[in-house]
Order: sequence, then structure tokens, then C-alpha cells
Amino acid sequence: MAGARTAGAAAILSLMSLVAVAGCRTAGDVRVTRVAFDGNHAIGDSALASVMATHASGWLPWSAKQYFNQADFDADLDRLRAYYDDRGYPDARIAGVDLKFNDARDAVGITITIDEGQPLIVDEVRVTGIDTLPERLRARLDRSGIEIGKPRDRATVEAARQRLADGLRDRGYAYATAEATETAGAEAGHLAVTLAVTLGPRTVFGPITLLGSHTLSDRVVTRELSFRPGQVYRESLVTQSERRLANLQILRFVNVEAPPPEGTRATAIPVRVVVAENPPHRLELGGGYGSEDRFRASAGWSHLNLFGNASQFEADGKWSSIDRGMRASFSQPYLYRRGLGLDASATSWWTHEETYDSRTYGGRLGLTYRFSRRRRRAARAPGDVLSAAYVHEYLRYGIHEDALEDINNFNELIALGLDPVTGQGRGTNAAVAVDFTHNDVDNVADPTAGYGISLHTEIARPGLGGTFHYSEYLGEARGYVPAGDRVVLAARARYGTLAAANDTAVPFSARYFLGGSTSLRGWGRYEVAPLSSGLPIGGRTILDGSAELRIAIRDGVGLVGFLDAGNVFAASWAGGGPLRRDAGVGLRYRTPVGVIRADLGVQLNHVPGLIVSGEPEQRHWRIHLSIGQAF
Repeated sequence: MAGARTAGAAAILSLMSLVAVAGCRTAGDVRVTRVAFDGNHAIGDSALASVMATHASGWLPWSAKQYFNQADFDADLDRLRAYYDDRGYPDARIAGVDLKFNDARDAVGITITIDEGQPLIVDEVRVTGIDTLPERLRARLDRSGIEIGKPRDRATVEAARQRLADGLRDRGYAYATAEATETAGAEAGHLAVTLAVTLGPRTVFGPITLLGSHTLSDRVVTRELSFRPGQVYRESLVTQSERRLANLQILRFVNVEAPPPEGTRATAIPVRVVVAENPPHRLELGGGYGSEDRFRASAGWSHLNLFGNASQFEADGKWSSIDRGMRASFSQPYLYRRGLGLDASATSWWTHEETYDSRTYGGRLGLTYRFSRRRRRAARAPGDVLSAAYVHEYLRYGIHEDALEDINNFNELIALGLDPVTGQGRGTNAAVAVDFTHNDVDNVADPTAGYGISLHTEIARPGLGGTFHYSEYLGEARGYVPAGDRVVLAARARYGTLAAANDTAVPFSARYFLGGSTSLRGWGRYEVAPLSSGLPIGGRTILDGSAELRIAIRDGVGLVGFLDAGNVFAASWAGGGPLRRDAGVGLRYRTPVGVIRADLGVQLNHVPGLIVSGEPEQRHWRIHLSIGQAF
């Protein structure tokens, strides 16, 4: 009877809205200016609005206009009632709908009045069918998450049922199921929730069948699996294994399945692994333009499956107005044990900055350990990586001639380890570097949620075969928080220092600079640092951070507002001085090759005495064009 009354009331309300809209030109021409709710206390306006297809038009000029549709609105009212029912309010009803039109009757504001009724309260939660399990496991499984004394929430009950079944299938019970039932409580408006478990037999992983590998050895595929035949069945290990295989670049498709055989109660669950390989050879050619490096070109060749064991060899080169050179690298992702890999590289590189030139010849040899994690936002995200490497590089560098013209720079050049006549310096950097990264973002190239942390330590000593004596400590944190469907809040912070007795102990090319498309965007590249005769000469401590409000205005196009702050200090372990600040706006255009970015940054506090291209800098702003997010 109550359902009939609710349906009758809904029909009347629908007829009233239809009659009201019928007085307008056509329903499709009536723009929705507002959707509001009245009478709701248990559930907030934003939650109710998220259920509806009828939304208010946006206030921004480029925002899409929303128009009244009677069929959609009728379905919205049904969805609101179902939403309340799912959250423990079975008697909730739509008490009224108020449509307020403008004088031209081409726009309408909607107010929906709700009578929530009395909630259905959970008195008791029972879990049955697990009496034979160990007490500690029973106690862990009993944590359903359903709150006693609160309204029944179907989503919470379903999540508890699913979590219980998944927990059992992850502890050797591949056939385990769980069903949720509700029974009347001790008094009206109250109920008890029962989660009934059917365990089935205890199971283990059975034989493994591999399909699809040709150049990649079966041994490589099996070593990435997190389980072996005869091991206790755990559903999470199947997912983890698929993720590990997907991280091998040689594979373009991976599917790991271990479904319990239907119609049987076999205790050994067979495993089927299907893979598809990428071509082992890859040639990449690239080019582009950026406001910092102008025109650039690059070429690279790689072998993704050297020797058939997923080892990789890469060789690439780059040319631009800022840097050019060649690199070659070799990596073996599996060395003696799972997660431990070997990396080696050689580099010949030339860099031309506004203040100095540098040439680097050398290489590094290191070990990398990738930690396994059961859950990660993105299957191909690097996750937790710890690496240690020995670095040996021959360095040549020199400051530009402008700094040599001022006789007052004589002692300063000597202090920087440069010849006061030629402005040149050289040395050998031999160091041990240790890096740790933690990446938990949803998309490596264009993150919208999650966070990342990176830590870098480098110890250079003459005893390691070099001429420099310093220690570098550098840390960076990034975070991304979604604020609705089209808005992301992004922030990063960085601090680093070069600990050394004096400047001569540090190679000039290792000193810190700020400014450019990825740091202080109100300045040009490397324009923020301690000055000598108006030229930035770098420092031994860096501190900077950025915050962005990223708004997607339409598919593939976004608008960004940003704030940057930071500075470079001459001494080690500094950071108490004033910070340079800028603010600006930017445009983002997403393409298959990455995010094309254009930023306009305006300085909030100018650098006095800065020399750019031989002249005192008068501009308080910069425009930057580049590919990829700033962070």
C-alpha cells in the first residue's frame, strides 16, 4: 500500500512538472539555472546532486549549458528514492517539486523537497560458517565494517560481503562464497545483518600453463610469478603476478588466470598465463620546439629483449641549443633474486647554459631493487624503487666571458674552482649515489590522484677515484588531490644541499639553479641563483615549491593557475633567506605524445641586478612552451 501511495505521489509530481514546463516554448529550450534540495538532513546536497542527470548550468563562459528534460527528471526522482533506500531510509519520499521560471520562461530553478522518514537501524552483525578457522583468522574476518546503531547501508553491506569472500580466497579457500541476508530486529525499524560463509576445501596452486611467448624465455615469465605450484592459493598473488609481468616492456599483453574449475572441488587450482610480445627492436625519432631549448631533435634505438631474458639495451642522442650528446645503457631486471636488477650506462654530453658551459664523459654502474606491493594505483607505475650506483665522470666546465671582465670576480672565480684568466675548470667526479622513489599515482605522465616521494644521496670523495669532496642530499614530494570530476589540486616541494667545506670541493656544473618551465616560471631558465656581476653562478642549497589548480574545461584541454616560490642559497644547509615568488596561468592540451604546456608566469618580487644576454633584465614575466606537466 505504501508503495502504491509513493508511486501515485510520484505520478502527480511528474504531471505537475510536465504541466509547468509545457507553458514554455519547448522543454529542450528551458535552461536549468539551479538544483536545490530541502528537507534532507541525513544525506547532503552534493551527494544527492551526484545521483541526478539534471544539473545546473555552469557559470563560467565556456561551461556547458544544461536543459530541462522531463524523462531525465522523472528518472532522477526515482534514483533519489532508490538512493535513500540503499542508505537505510526505505520510507523516504519526494514531498514536493518547485519549479521557478524567469520572466521569459526560458530558464528554471528547481527545488526538490524530501521527506526522509525513519531510518532502518542495524542492531547486530553476524558472520557464520567460519567456526572451523583459527581464532586469529576468525577475528580478522569478523571486522565487517558495518556499524552497529547506524542506518543500514547496502553499499557497506555489499563491501563487507565482498571483503569477506576475497579475504577467504586469499587464504587458501578458492571456492569460498559469502551471502548477506537481513532479518527483522528486536523492535520495529531495526534489523540484523548475517554474512553466511561457505568455505569449500583448502586449495593450492596447481600446474602452470604458459602461452604466447616466443623470443622471451619461459623462465623469465615464470620468475615474475609471485607463486609456485603447491603453494597455498592466494587470489592477490595472481593479480600481483599479472602486474609484475606487465612491467616488462617486451610484453604488450598479459593475462594471468587461476579460476577454480567449475563443477568440481579440486584442491589444486591450475594456472593459465597468456602473454603477447612487443617487437624486440624499437626505433624512435623525435623533434619539437620549446621556449628554453628552442628547436630540438632526438633519435633512439633500443632492444627490449636482449639474450631472450628481458635485458634491455638503449642508445639515444639529442641535439638542442641547450644540450646535446649521446647515451647508452644496459639493464638486467633480474639478478640472482626477484626485484634485484643491474644497470649500467655511459654518457657523453655537452650543456650550454646562460652562465656556463659543461662537458661530461663517464658512466655509472649500479644495482636496483624494486619492492613488490599488492596494491598500487597504476599497474605500470614504478612503485617503490631503491638503487645504489658508482658514478665516475670526467668534467670540464667554464663560466662565460661576461664574468671575466669584472676584476672584482678574481677571488670569487678562484673560490669556485675556476681559472681566473680563462674561467675554466675541470676534474673527475667519483661518487656513490643512493636513490629511493615511492610512486603511488594514478597516471605517471598526467597524474590526477596520489603522491610521490624521491630521495637522493650522493657521496663524492677523492678516495673513490675523483678530485671532488662533497655530499649531496636532495628530497622532493609531490601530491595530487581530485576536487570533483574536472579539478585537480597539485603541489610539490623540494629541498637539497651540497655539503662541502668550500666551493672548490664541488664541481661547478653540480651547483643549483632555479627558474624555467619546471620551477620558478616567472623567470627564465636558471636565472635564480646567487649572482656574480649580475650573472647567476649557482649555489649549494635549493628550496622551492609549486601549487597548481588544474581545471579540465573540455576533453583534452585544460586551464591551470599556479604559484611558485623558492630560492638558491650560496651556503650549505641554508634556507632561511627570502624566497622568489611568481604566479601565473597556463593552458594544457593533451596529445598522444604527452601534454603540450604553455605557461605565463609573472614575478611577484624581482631579482635586482640580474644580467640576461649582457643587459640588465627589465622583464618581470616569462612565457614557457614545453611538453609534459610541470610536475
